Amino acid sequence: MGSTSSKEQGLNVASTKASGEENSGCPYKPDESSTAKEEVKEEKGGCPYKGPFGGNSNKSSSGFMSCPVTKKKKKQENDDDTIISKANNMPAEANQSPAPNQNVSLPKERVASTIPKSGEGTWLYPSPQMFYNALVRKNKLDDDTTANDMESVVALHNNMNERTWKHVLEWEKVFNKEKSNIKLTKFIGRPQDLSPKARLKHFLLGHPLPFDRHDWTVEREDGTTVRYIIDYYHDETKSSEEPGTGLPGLNDRVESLLVDVRPALDSPSEFYHRAVLLPWAKYVENSATELELLPLRPSSSLATQVAESQNVWENVIQKKGTSSQEEGEAKQLAIRFGIALEECQSKQSKVAACQSDVECQQASLDLLQCFGKLWCPVQHQALLKAISSSDDSNIEKTLEALNSCVVTTQQRMGQSRLEYPKIWEKVPKPE
Repeated sequence: MGSTSSKEQGLNVASTKASGEENSGCPYKPDESSTAKEEVKEEKGGCPYKGPFGGNSNKSSSGFMSCPVTKKKKKQENDDDTIISKANNMPAEANQSPAPNQNVSLPKERVASTIPKSGEGTWLYPSPQMFYNALVRKNKLDDDTTANDMESVVALHNNMNERTWKHVLEWEKVFNKEKSNIKLTKFIGRPQDLSPKARLKHFLLGHPLPFDRHDWTVEREDGTTVRYIIDYYHDETKSSEEPGTGLPGLNDRVESLLVDVRPALDSPSEFYHRAVLLPWAKYVENSATELELLPLRPSSSLATQVAESQNVWENVIQKKGTSSQEEGEAKQLAIRFGIALEECQSKQSKVAACQSDVECQQASLDLLQCFGKLWCPVQHQALLKAISSSDDSNIEKTLEALNSCVVTTQQRMGQSRLEYPKIWEKVPKPE
């Protein structure tokens, strides 16, 4: 390959900085023989990167080469060490780094909502990159939801929340006519939990199931709080009638989106509000509220969409296992592996020949970048950008993202080799 760019050389700083820290494990499992296993026992939580080429096991006092990623101690029990906010079930710190296996760059700009939060200001909506990362973290990506869809998904998500908030304000207008300082203090998605009303509508009245459910906690001016339940429905027939193909704005009306908002029956007063006050305001006073109440029974068009809603619901509640690869994907993985074997061989040789921990760590980082440039270009570019900005915390995040992407790609290649051995016959095996 050609000479190393100045940006790639910038990782020497990260390597030097990390060399003084205690690392266990290495970027590859060099030898799976029983002898090697007896000589070296990798500590739990060791290096996550296990390259496809193998390596020399006698490069450090521990028997392994230094790990290109130094993990932090866990702050909370999560698979990815992420601290989750109790207010919205999202990471407390915004994660704008590309996710493993992300194949396109996503916008990182965030839009301010009109929904007041505790303290000052309003809630900020996640950027497309943050939203995609959340879907990856929750294992909600599938063939129908990809990185290319994120801008439209986020636009619809924001529009849906703004519409929900307007419904909440209409409810509050009926109950608290002199109290206008309403704030949203907490919200959480509960797509796997059918609300009692949604269950009744579906099983007794033949209504489609909601595609999502939220619980919002609102704080009134006097400090009292009330929980709202929101069921979201989709009318496919109205979707085809909506003009244009542009992204919806915050205040655009999306006819295919049906929102059922009401306070939870957590107290007798909330039951009175729903059973007496709201119907009186809606049907007797007539102009006291503009709240739209969804009928219990489905419309004729919705009645035809029950089976489809059940399929969506089953996909939500079922955990997806590891699916078999398509033959076309296996061929692409084999080609990419062959290219990496050729392009990165010189860097692999440096890893095999290194002597000191610092030298081995730098060689491992160079090899990781080589794989990343070929297999994970989005994550690789994010790392180079972080290096050029000299942001140590961002360098660590993007380096971990690149490492995770390379590991995941390697695992897919291993699975591909097992499922399609004939495709891999002409591809050299790791030495």
